[in-house]
Amino acid sequence: MKFLRDDLIIDPVKDGDRSYIIRSPLKNVLYEADEKEYFLINAFRHPYQESVLLARFNAKFGLQEPLAFITDFITKLDEKGLLTDSGAEASGHRINSAPTPLPEAEQYTTSCTSKNRLSSAMKAAFIKVRWRRCLLTAAAVVILFLPYQYEVSGSVVVSPVLNQQIYAEAKGIIKRVCFSGGEWLKKGTLIAEMENYQQKKDVEVTRLAIEDKRENILVLLTTPKPEEVALAKQQVLTAKLKLKYSQIELQRAEALYEGEVISLTDYEDAKEKMEQDQQEVAQQKANLLYIENQVNEHQIEAAKLELAILERQLQYYENQLERTMLRMPNDGRIVTMNLKNLENKFLDETQFFAEIEDVGHVQIEISIPEAEKDQVTVGDKVRLKTQAFPGTMMTGRVTSIYPVTESSSSGVPVVKVVCVIPNGDGMLKTGMSGYAKVEGDEMFVLQAFTRPLVNFFLVDFWSWLP
Repeated sequence: MKFLRDDLIIDPVKDGDRSYIIRSPLKNVLYEADEKEYFLINAFRHPYQESVLLARFNAKFGLQEPLAFITDFITKLDEKGLLTDSGAEASGHRINSAPTPLPEAEQYTTSCTSKNRLSSAMKAAFIKVRWRRCLLTAAAVVILFLPYQYEVSGSVVVSPVLNQQIYAEAKGIIKRVCFSGGEWLKKGTLIAEMENYQQKKDVEVTRLAIEDKRENILVLLTTPKPEEVALAKQQVLTAKLKLKYSQIELQRAEALYEGEVISLTDYEDAKEKMEQDQQEVAQQKANLLYIENQVNEHQIEAAKLELAILERQLQYYENQLERTMLRMPNDGRIVTMNLKNLENKFLDETQFFAEIEDVGHVQIEISIPEAEKDQVTVGDKVRLKTQAFPGTMMTGRVTSIYPVTESSSSGVPVVKVVCVIPNGDGMLKTGMSGYAKVEGDEMFVLQAFTRPLVNFFLVDFWSWLP
């Protein structure tokens, strides 16, 4: 095995950072190496295996050189006089040679030399230990002033975002229950129906009355008919035409009577005929006026008012009917079980029927110590683990903070922090417990781990001072 000569000096080329000059102590330049060759040359300072050296070389420079590449390079360096096998020879000499007895004087010298060497070794070991302590101390100081993400932890309780109770709005017997309990239902889904024969009757009768009143109003609005008005107008025109000819006939008869052509009787007959036609015109005009005004506007307004009253009554009766229907007020799950057992049971007005929860999202209430309140703000990230699922980490954001403090079971003042977490799979149940961590400010490690002590001196110890 070949080793790099210990007396060689390797310097980088001044006008470049990827070439190196290998020279002897006498300043004789022996070889100029590039970056890859420099990597291999440094490897010859220690014992090596050619296959391992080749693998490290290929991995570093992303190449696929064969083993012959290393062998040829060793031969090349050996020809340049850069390598020696003295390491191997010295090692073999130490293994195969036996120590030769020394004279007494030489033994004394050797003993003194050994003591000096032992003292030097102890000093070196002491210096090494002291340096290690200094390095450890420096590392500890550096660690104390590293940035650290502070987190506030506290116990949690899982509760639903929405919890509502359904009560009977009208007293009566429950006729039908559609669900047993535990189902997830949409808003408005019918859960149960109470006896409602009277309510349905009132609704149906009022609807019929409304239809009848609308028909009456339609008749009033369409009276008189257009053809009736047209006929009456035509009759007025006919009467006027007859009157016109009667008047002409009267004028002719009057002239003939004055000329003694006709008798007084004929003259009076013509005059009577004209007066009858005048009466006919007046009669037809009165008939037209009657047809056009046979419906009074006040009659229509009164009919519309009656219709509005009936519609209000219908709304009331429909509301009474709807109150007999127990429906889902929001999307959620029915918490109350065995609802089918309530069929044919009597419920009084405002009596409890069932409880529902919205389990699509759950509300996490985190109890954090009062002293950590300054580290929590709305929007901070929350990490949660429950006792039921210790291997599952859930995350969320702070949505609100209680404005007042409360006393925990141990008597320590706490502040409630609320976090809403999606729960589409229904894994989190109401009442589950666990622990959560709320992301606070970033600070030094020293600040994070001495906060309780600092708070103690700033508040408790301060209160003890006279």
